[in-house]
Order: sequence, then structure tokens, then C-alpha cells
Amino acid sequence: MKLVEHLGKRLLARGGIPVPRGEVATTAEDARRIAEELGGPVVVKAQILAPGRGKRGGILLADTPEKAQEAAASLLGRSFEPETCREVLVEERLDIDRELYASFMVDAPKRRLSLILTRHGGGDVEEVFRERPDEVVVAPIGAFERFYPFKGRELALQMGLSGKAVVKVGDAITKLVAFGRANDCRLAEINPLVITKDEKVIAADAVMNVDEDAHFRLKWMKEFGLSMEEERPRQPTERELEAAEIDRVDYRGSVHYQDLDENGDVGTVTVGSGFSITMLDVLGNFGLKPANFCDCSGSPPADKVYKSCKLVLGIPGIKAFLFVSGVMTQDLTVTAEGIIKAWKELKPTIPFLVKLAGNRDREAYQMMVEAGLPHVYPRETPVETIVEDCVRLIEEGGR
Repeated sequence: MKLVEHLGKRLLARGGIPVPRGEVATTAEDARRIAEELGGPVVVKAQILAPGRGKRGGILLADTPEKAQEAAASLLGRSFEPETCREVLVEERLDIDRELYASFMVDAPKRRLSLILTRHGGGDVEEVFRERPDEVVVAPIGAFERFYPFKGRELALQMGLSGKAVVKVGDAITKLVAFGRANDCRLAEINPLVITKDEKVIAADAVMNVDEDAHFRLKWMKEFGLSMEEERPRQPTERELEAAEIDRVDYRGSVHYQDLDENGDVGTVTVGSGFSITMLDVLGNFGLKPANFCDCSGSPPADKVYKSCKLVLGIPGIKAFLFVSGVMTQDLTVTAEGIIKAWKELKPTIPFLVKLAGNRDREAYQMMVEAGLPHVYPRETPVETIVEDCVRLIEEGGR
């Protein structure tokens, strides 16, 4: 699970690593107020997970509160594909002397923890990794090895630092290792780790990726108002959080949900992850844009199927609903029960097409026909035929 910058910095500060003074704003007016309270030049940063934020204009400088308000207004609501900026971090502007790079990571291929360090941090650090690997320090850490402060200072020396910077950066490295371990981080990256002109060492940015399987140990998640999510390239949407809550309440089966296109034509629920991805490709082949991905498999109870259908039917602007399964072992009469409940209670006004294949599919088909569902297909029907019907129904404006 990735954390946006301001949450990562809150954790770093708890781990004893200094961060700039700042606060999150959700409106331009809030940004102005925060800038006034900070009392000096500020940086306004889009709080998104999408990569390349700085190069895409997601970090703006402001010398006055009025400029901070303007900067926030230009960022809030702006699309940084695949994400839209909903909040900004307004923080004090640092008087920077040097920018370093420091990260703690799980090196899965080598089955170890590693520190990656260089004295050339900032926006072009990838070029340093690629073109000057001799200036990058890679230090493996034993899983059960105690990381003493002198090791942090040794690594600071290897980075090419000298004087007071060795002690202060060494201390930050030592705390970063302790932080990464304590918070089950797959990645804890500080870029840049800044040395200011008055010789302070401050984490000017933070990228955190936490192991979702360790959520039961991470007590701060509840305090931060977070639920453990699978890793995504952006922050979860409200529907994605709702799907996670459906799974949390009932462990039977699963609801793997992802919003794809806010202007999508078709809301989909499918059974079987591989088949689900193929289904999205078929829709694209017929010129339809899927609004979402939703795999409801693993023998979920009828109520969970119903909730999945309800979630997808609630997507604004969709022109059709499609529930299709691959050949499944789960009892499809239970699946059909949930689909029928959604049809009867929600009374969709858009085309509602269903095909189930697999265990007890004949009985499931008969149940849905007798319940009055208008577009139910037996297992022999090719998926392409169903999508062709979907296109036709959308064009005709029918149900």
C-alpha cells in the first residue's frame, strides 16, 4: 500500500527524522491560511501517487499567501493521469544547500533488505542510477542484523560526505532503517534528503510503500483513517474503498474492484480474474469502454454478489451492466440469487445482461429466466454475441 507524501512525513517525524513544517489543504482558501501561519515562502505540492509529479507541474513555489492560494487553486481538481488531485501539502520552503537520496527497501529477488544512497538526490536521481552507478552506495542489511549508529556514519562517508554532515546524515540513515523495519515498509524513500544552509538534515519528500499483509501490526493506520488496500498507482476511490469494506465484513469469496474510466460505457461484474481481464479486451474490441473491473469469485454468498452488483450499478453514467462468468466451480445458483436480488431491488433502467457458465449453470439460468431478467444467456452463448447485443441495446436506448 502506497502512502501519499504528507502521511509518509507524519510517520517519518514519529521516527525522529525531521520534516518541513506544513499542513494539508483541500481548498485554495485553506492553502492561503496555512501559508499565512507558516509566515514565509512556501511550496505547494499535489498529494497524489501518480509518478513524475514534479516534472508534470505538481509542485509549485509561492512567495506569498496569495500566490499559495493561486497555486492550490491550479492544482486542486487537476488530473494527473491516472489520478486527480484532491488535496495539497503546503509547507515551508527550505533554504537548501545540498540534496541527497536515501531509501530503505525490500530487495525481493535477493531476499534481503537494502539501503540505497547517493549524494546526488533530486528530480534527476534516475539518471545518476543509470549513468553514474559508481556514485550510488548499495548496502545490504541482514534481516536480523542490528543496525548500529556507526554503520550509518560509515555509509555517509561512503556517500562522499564530510564534517558535520557525516554525523547528521548518518543519524538519519540509522533512523530510516529503524523506521522501515518498524513499519513493514517495502520501500521508504526520501528524495531529496536535504542539507540546509544552516546544516540541518530534513526529509523534503517521502515515498512510502507498506506491506499490506502486515496491517494487523500497524496501529497507526486506524489513527490515520486508513484501511489496508492492495497496491495501486493512485489513491483509492470511494467505490474501491466500499468494495474493500464488503470484503472485510465477509471473508467468503472476494470482490476485487478497480475504477477504470469515469466516462466508461459499461459496468462489469465478472467471475474469474483471468477471464475478467479478457472480458475487458472483448469490450474494447467492440468499441465499448469498461467503466470498472470487478471480479466476484471464490464462492461468495448471494448477499456479497448482490452488493457487488449494487456497487457497479451505482457508477454514474454507465449505459449498460454486464455480469459474465468463465467456467466456474462455485455454485452458480447462489451467484444467480444475488443477481436476481439486485435486479428486483435496484430496478436498473439500463440494459442488464447476464451469462453464467460452470457448476449448476442450467439451474442458475432457469432461476434468472423465471425471475424475469430480460437478457439472460445460456452457457453455450459466445461472449462476443452478448457484447454485440449490448452494443445494439445501447444504440437503441432499450433495456
